[in-house]
Amino acid sequence: MGYGLTTKLEQLTAEFLGTPPAWQAIAGQANFYIELHTGDPAAGTQSTLETIYTSYTRVTVIRTAAGWLVAGVTAANVAQILFPACTGPADDVTLTHTSFGLSTTGIAGQIIRCGALLVPKRVINGIQPYFDVGDFIASFA
Repeated sequence: MGYGLTTKLEQLTAEFLGTPPAWQAIAGQANFYIELHTGDPAAGTQSTLETIYTSYTRVTVIRTAAGWLVAGVTAANVAQILFPACTGPADDVTLTHTSFGLSTTGIAGQIIRCGALLVPKRVINGIQPYFDVGDFIASFA
C-alpha cells in the first residue's frame, strides 16, 4: 500500500521541514476506517471511487496492537476485516482498490494509504467482502 497524494506531500514536509502531518493532529484518531474502491483513489479522498453497493459502510479498525501487528517494515491486520454483505439484488460492482483514513462513512477524508487489490473482487447480492488475518498489509519495503 502506498500513501495517498496529500499524505505523501505531508510526509515530505514532515521529513524535510519538521512540520507534523495534519492528520496526526486530528482529535479522536483512535481508529482507521477501511474503504473499498472501484478504481484508484490515490489522488483523491476516502470517497473517491468508493464503492456504493447496497449496505456498504467503511470498516473500523482500532489503531493499537489489538488491530495491527507491526514487524520490521510491515504492518498487517490481526483480526479479519469484514465488510457488510451486499443486499442489493441489482448491485454489481468490481472492487479494485482499498484504502484507509481517519474519516467515518460518508466523509471525504484524507487517504493515509491506498493500494490495488491483488485480484479484483466482483460484488453482487449476497457477497461479503473481507480481508483475512494478515491480508491487509502496509509496508515500507
